[in-house]
Amino acid sequence: MLVCLCWVGYGQLLREGHVPYSRYSDDIAHNIATSYVLYEARRRGESAPLWRSDQLVGGVAMTQPQALYTYPLRVFSWWVHPARWVGWAYWLEMLAVAGVFWWVGGALGLSMGARLVMAVGALFQMKFILAIYAGWLAALPGYVWTPLLFGVVFRALQRPDRTSALWMAGVGGLCLHAGHLQSLYYTTLLLCLYLCVCGVGWWRKKAWTEAGRVIGGLGAGAILAVGMSAYLMVPLLLESSLSSRVGLSYQEFLADHALEWRHLWTLFFPEALGTPLRGTYPKVELWEDLAYFGGVPLFLAVIGAIWGWRRRFVAFLAISFCGLWVLAQDSVFLRFFYDFIPGFRLFRAPARMLFLASALGLMLAGVGWDVLASWLAEKGKMRWVWIGCAGLLCGMTVEGTWYSRRYVTTRPWAEVFPKADYQAFLAKQQKPFRVLPMGRSTLNSGWAAWMGLEVITGYEPYNYRHYQQLVSLLLDGRVRPRVGVVWTDVDRIARPDVLDLLNVRYVLSAAAIQVPSGSSFWPVAQFEQQPFFVPYGGMRYGEMLIYENRRMFGRIQHPRQVAVVQTEAEMIRWVESHRLRDLAVVLDKSSKMLGATTKAVEVAVPTVVSRIVSWKAGKIDVWIRSEGRRFVRVSEIWHPGWRAVSDGRSVPLLRTDLSLLGFWVDAGEHRISLVFQPLAWSWALGVSGVAGLLWLGLCVGCLVWRRREGAFA
Repeated sequence: MLVCLCWVGYGQLLREGHVPYSRYSDDIAHNIATSYVLYEARRRGESAPLWRSDQLVGGVAMTQPQALYTYPLRVFSWWVHPARWVGWAYWLEMLAVAGVFWWVGGALGLSMGARLVMAVGALFQMKFILAIYAGWLAALPGYVWTPLLFGVVFRALQRPDRTSALWMAGVGGLCLHAGHLQSLYYTTLLLCLYLCVCGVGWWRKKAWTEAGRVIGGLGAGAILAVGMSAYLMVPLLLESSLSSRVGLSYQEFLADHALEWRHLWTLFFPEALGTPLRGTYPKVELWEDLAYFGGVPLFLAVIGAIWGWRRRFVAFLAISFCGLWVLAQDSVFLRFFYDFIPGFRLFRAPARMLFLASALGLMLAGVGWDVLASWLAEKGKMRWVWIGCAGLLCGMTVEGTWYSRRYVTTRPWAEVFPKADYQAFLAKQQKPFRVLPMGRSTLNSGWAAWMGLEVITGYEPYNYRHYQQLVSLLLDGRVRPRVGVVWTDVDRIARPDVLDLLNVRYVLSAAAIQVPSGSSFWPVAQFEQQPFFVPYGGMRYGEMLIYENRRMFGRIQHPRQVAVVQTEAEMIRWVESHRLRDLAVVLDKSSKMLGATTKAVEVAVPTVVSRIVSWKAGKIDVWIRSEGRRFVRVSEIWHPGWRAVSDGRSVPLLRTDLSLLGFWVDAGEHRISLVFQPLAWSWALGVSGVAGLLWLGLCVGCLVWRRREGAFA
């Protein structure tokens, strides 16, 4: 039944050759490109990419939090072109969320009718419909699966048996693979708070055995879940200090999406404050602030909270629902969590707690129908129970389908990812080189991967603080804080020498640009009626101008002077006050070569020759011949996961010019390999493999034990 209803409500997503489209879609700007990087690597016969180079001068691929390369519902993305599976991915997520709430209803001990109400309510939840409209292909799985954790905890509290650890391990591991850690973080906080309340009750009753079985089972399962996800979580944790999310101010944390009391109206009618379809919602991003989870579920949730208050878990669900509403507002409570709860400030836009609040509301709705059905059964009106249930399901289906067909639309792949004339022009040029699009809309960052281009801008919620420092130097000539950046755009150039460092050969612009003094950019091509995707504006067509940098550095550079500094502050002062074409500023805290004062040292030698032997994202082989010791700067983003080997010996890689790689090479002829691997990757993979086998073995053992127990019984 749920499969049929999912087809009725979201069948438009399954049109062959079509992809979900809206002018607000993150899929076009980001998500499909991330999947295409995997598909293209597999098409070339390679393994899943660990590093990608299509935007922002590079970044992690596999271990990027929302890449979802190993997420179970996306296994087909390894072999199927994104154009063919994106619609199916959304459809499967919606079917999965219905199944999730069906299972959670069972954990709550509800009747079949109540579980159906929860499942259909989740299937047509307005928050999820708008998430598809906004292109949240990467974020949606987190919101789909984290409600399962409530079911796992509820089950463990009612039946604290040996399978609690297995359920927690399986569900926790799935949630950690679902990518969107914000929803998992909020859910974990809420459940930990509830378990603390339960702990008070156990302490009063001296129920130490029960407490040990519940906490022990859930804790062991959580440890096993983290172990199975270690290959994703450990590198992310070890490199967390590099993220531009570190040091978010309170206003940046709010991201203009703290709730206001007027948003309460959207609890009763989704378009009470306007709609992005007509441009009447003031903040545009209604999906961030909407509270509506269905008229029928809201009515039943009120009944469940009032009449079912004495039922187990209902008070927790109702208080949590109201508490999330209060916490998501800019108030003293939110500020307290921001200041004192570890990790809370890493996740922007606190209004996203409403996804969790909607899940709790649906659980209360299931309780509400169970209460009504029990009351009708006591009155001897069982026929009205089934009639009422069918009527409620039909009402939710009709409303949900209407909103789904209104907001969820598709377009042919060729219209969303069109071919451009300038693409053919750039494809003819000798690689590698990078491209600078002037402004956000000139070249959609989500098109770079399938166009075979590398851009220095892009849309990436997970990006590096040190690269944003270099971007600020390019824009303003000064290194300014760029914390919590999502869009990295360039609309002006104060330091053209930074473009030389980044191997930028072409600048794309929709209008004539003023060439900065000291640069060597010249117009080389002009194309009419080229496609543009304007975020929040949709597809446009217009003129495209191409400028060429005729003094571009290659990926391997040999600066004539080197300044070695021991602090980041010193590095910032040097790059702000010196041009970097012939100077490399190197951060080396262990270096004693310059003593107490930092000076630029001439390192030029009569002859130095280098060439790239092979190059691909995450692996570069270079041949260098030098007549003396020389410093080499590599136009790749510095990351502690990069390793360099020269003639079989490890070479220290140094952070150079804020965010690039650099190393010293001795006189002679050398073959140098630079390879990226996530931090602690080998042993983290081993831990995940062992934990996964252990979980499977325990599951099989539990099944065998239960069958034997049944036989003996």
